Amino acid sequence: MKKRTLPIPLILLIPILLLVMVIVAGIYRFSLSDQEILGQHYQPTVNVDPIVEQLFSIQVSQPLTIQVPQSDVFAFVDHLDVERGIASAQYSAEAERGEVLIDTSTLSLISQPAHQAPVFAGILMVSNQGSGVFYYLATFRYDAKRSRMISVDSQWLGDRIVVENVQYKEKQLDVDLLERTREQSMAQAPTISQKRRFLVDSEYRLIAPSLRGESTKSYP
Repeated sequence: MKKRTLPIPLILLIPILLLVMVIVAGIYRFSLSDQEILGQHYQPTVNVDPIVEQLFSIQVSQPLTIQVPQSDVFAFVDHLDVERGIASAQYSAEAERGEVLIDTSTLSLISQPAHQAPVFAGILMVSNQGSGVFYYLATFRYDAKRSRMISVDSQWLGDRIVVENVQYKEKQLDVDLLERTREQSMAQAPTISQKRRFLVDSEYRLIAPSLRGESTKSYP
């Protein structure tokens, strides 16, 4: 049987096609930047903090950092009880140990600056060594410098109360709460209706109308 031979033009066409493919691949390669090439072949894994993402819809790797009210101690939120609607963090200050809680149902968006992360307000609760639960109104924002959510400021509300509502309007926060009298035990339901109002300044610090002082906080 005679062997079939390719026509001469077809034999010449094969290396020409291979050469064209090499040239096209080279042009494509040099049209891409190093960053684009790296992005196609290397996708770094980013560990997103699930609590921050769920509470604030922000993807960061660092946990929510809270300055314990009326102290220089910081706590990192590492637990979320979805059923109770409570996010929590443990803290230790010398001989004192305690817990910071966030009532997630009270978290409210209070500002969405252009091209910036949103700012929130909500209720903080502090419990330390069986001395009771102390309630505070707090603000939270994204710290771009440190790539994490932080508490900005907090104001005391009370320790014998039940918070009913937090509402933001026109740069002020209103807190509706029920308060117990001194004669009532903690087992009894609070009966005195109160409204607390706080102004929110340009840096999202809280100012009680009767207290215009500013607080300064330094994060580690």
